Amino acid sequence: MAVDCCSLGCDGSVCVETLCLVGGTECTADGQCCSNRCEGGTCQSGGACLPAGEACASGTCCSLNCVPAADGVDRCAGLGRCRSEDEVCTEDGDCCNYQCEAGTCLVSAECDVAGEACANGGDCCSGVCADDGSGYHSCVYLDGCRPYGELCRSDAECCNDPANGGPGVCVAVSEGIGRCENPIGCAPAGELCGPGYHTCCRCATPASEPGCPNPDADAFCMGTVFGVSRCFSDDCVLEGGPCEDPEDCCGGVCTDGICGPGITCREDLEPCAFSDQCCCLICAPDESGALVCCPGGTPCIVDGDPCTTDADCCSGNCNSEGICGPEESPCVPVGGPCTSPEDCCSDYCDTITGSCQSILI
Repeated sequence: MAVDCCSLGCDGSVCVETLCLVGGTECTADGQCCSNRCEGGTCQSGGACLPAGEACASGTCCSLNCVPAADGVDRCAGLGRCRSEDEVCTEDGDCCNYQCEAGTCLVSAECDVAGEACANGGDCCSGVCADDGSGYHSCVYLDGCRPYGELCRSDAECCNDPANGGPGVCVAVSEGIGRCENPIGCAPAGELCGPGYHTCCRCATPASEPGCPNPDADAFCMGTVFGVSRCFSDDCVLEGGPCEDPEDCCGGVCTDGICGPGITCREDLEPCAFSDQCCCLICAPDESGALVCCPGGTPCIVDGDPCTTDADCCSGNCNSEGICGPEESPCVPVGGPCTSPEDCCSDYCDTITGSCQSILI
């Protein structure tokens, strides 16, 4: 089908340079149509939003990116590394949410996972919507553990795992892929917090709440380098609380039996939930898969080692397998670096920005 081709053009089972047919155009086969739907000899326009290649002068693109095409028609631009909700698909792996049903990516009522098209951070499970350099805005992964709603491969990847009290917080949606759920109770370290989000635990987890010396958890909800607020909840005493030793206090200062301000950062190789907890500002998996501060003892992670977000990596790229380095692909996706058209899946390298761009531009 057309969306499988970098050129967004398909003739039978062969990719061609001619762009796919927009809704309302005569057709003889599904693959000719941008929507992959030829019914009654006419291309249909898709579902609630318009798929890549479709004319978009009077509709909303699934990619939220309508651009002028070479044929003079405004068309929906292709997506990044995966297809957004309601885009055409053939298998779960085509979709950002790993749920391909009846030929389109499932539209979910939950927050949008990493890779999904977005208009603002409020759309995203991570709270962050960013431009990939091509004009396409998508939800991105936060560093460290995965917050509620985000994709996961195991329970241990979810911020809510310590609060769950047992297995099952990463609920499967496809083979090997799930979404982090939200157990009942307060939110542990790493979860998003603040207006519209969760209430942080007064100590490390819901199990720590009985007897916790902190009257409330407001001080544990703090801003991060990603621009969102996350819980820093821990089994320590916040400013103004009682202490007998500096180690009792989150800030490491006990004066006249009262804890001082602040939260002390964690040293290399100490357990963490996300990078802002670490003195080195890197929280990534060690050899066992546990999140620790600067697992390699260096300020960034080299290609080939595990990561949680692009900012972890010396190369600036954490691929979809959670490894620093480029995607295992014969071509570079839209927004990625290039030096020639041959580098790009779209066959178009913008020499000004040095990045692959949509062929529709």
